[in-house]
Amino acid sequence: MCWKKRSFLSLGLYMCFALFLSAVIFAGEVLAAQYKSEIIIARPEDSQNLDPVTQNGNINIWVFDLVMEGLLRTTDDGKGIEPLLAESYEVSDDFLTYTFKLKEGLVFSNGDPVQAEDLVWTYERAMNTEDSVWKDTVANFKSVEAPNDTTFIIRMKQPSPVSEPMFTFFTLLIGNKSYFEEVGLENYSKKPIGTGPYKFDEWRQGEYLRIVKNEKHRNADNVKTESIVFRVVPDDNSRIMQLQTGEVDVITFVPWNRMAEIDADPSLKVATFDATETRDLRLNCTYGPLQDVRVRRAIAMAINRNAIVRTVLFGYGKIADSLFASSIPYYSPVTVAPYDIDAAKALLAEAGHPNGFPLTLTLRAGNVVEEQIGTLVKEQLAAIGINITIETFEAGTFVNLRNNLKLQAFFGGYTSDIPDPSQQSNYYNLPTMAKCALTGWENERAIALAQSATLEMDPVKRAQLYAELLQNFANEAPTIAIYYAPYPVAMRAKVSGFAQTPLGNYRLGNLYCEQ
Repeated sequence: MCWKKRSFLSLGLYMCFALFLSAVIFAGEVLAAQYKSEIIIARPEDSQNLDPVTQNGNINIWVFDLVMEGLLRTTDDGKGIEPLLAESYEVSDDFLTYTFKLKEGLVFSNGDPVQAEDLVWTYERAMNTEDSVWKDTVANFKSVEAPNDTTFIIRMKQPSPVSEPMFTFFTLLIGNKSYFEEVGLENYSKKPIGTGPYKFDEWRQGEYLRIVKNEKHRNADNVKTESIVFRVVPDDNSRIMQLQTGEVDVITFVPWNRMAEIDADPSLKVATFDATETRDLRLNCTYGPLQDVRVRRAIAMAINRNAIVRTVLFGYGKIADSLFASSIPYYSPVTVAPYDIDAAKALLAEAGHPNGFPLTLTLRAGNVVEEQIGTLVKEQLAAIGINITIETFEAGTFVNLRNNLKLQAFFGGYTSDIPDPSQQSNYYNLPTMAKCALTGWENERAIALAQSATLEMDPVKRAQLYAELLQNFANEAPTIAIYYAPYPVAMRAKVSGFAQTPLGNYRLGNLYCEQ
């Protein structure tokens, strides 16, 4: 009898446990069923290169930043620095040695442990790759070493205020050395692996790029969305239509003239994220008349930026008054000649072009904002005799021509990637960094100021250097800053957790969409 009672009791407990377990599983399935497993984000162009060292462009950076991680990263507001793969770090009194203690048990998405050789290889590759646009950003790194798998030491050539912010820089995201050696550079640039919350799954260039949840990530349980697809939809209006019909969940780079319409739809919503971006007109300083600084200044004086901002931005942005956005450290406004058609004509005549000259302005196909600004700039420059022809190319062709200095004039933008002005300053002023923002401009004073400001430890003196640098750049006018604006994003009303820092980085760990 006692045995039978115990058996009955045991059976009852077992049944209760089974029912409890079933309820938990059912609740989990119900919870999971509440959210879409895949979110589709439509963007205007595709990535070209996903290797942090050899690529050049936000369209690449903002994606592989979800897959790879560095020792440190910027805070969500883009202003501070916080540990990521590093548990902690120490700085020597002379600011020449940085010693990092890594978190225990770090693994790449393929299951390989993060080892000392991966850290050394990552940094040395960033330091030594000759064709990297970003080599100059780490030129102050003297040597690196890893005594063991959780200790990493970086030594600097000189003390620099940029050293600490640089550890957040994308070109130093930790990669897997053995994987690189196995697949080679070409395949690595298409599908690198890292330690981030997502990993690359499939990339059909020109169509879409899919990333999926990295189950080996240390915080994988907190990642809400199983996969994210970055779909390529170059035409702005087509992107909006796909959002309206529910074909996609999120769209980026929304034209300003459509924001109110989208926001009025109860099934949709818009968001603007503070940005460090400056949008500008870039001039090929190796092309004919544009080699003359007087011509470039005349163009700057003939562009009515107030009219552009009023017509195109619908209250979402403001006139740019400096190479740096006001949210960039060491920003300062510059003194430039005001909008003045007569003065611009006189300057053109002085440069030997009293009747103006023809100029081709190249746009990305399907970009509504660029088309609107291009039309206005064409009308404005016609007033001083510059006859603009507008041509458009799809994104891939545009990027290839732009990178090889085959365009005479085009619109561009720059977002700082670190909480320090040195990256943007160097990108625009050092010919070794993307040919001075792909303008081909070279100026000895600009080079000296940019390099000096990178090493100046005194904040007051550094501010003076950057003030002179910004004024010198405005005087030379290789690019003409037009406006500052936030990042415009639209999404289905059921989407939550889409976040973007002022430096552009997507923070999608909390991204989800209700069914």
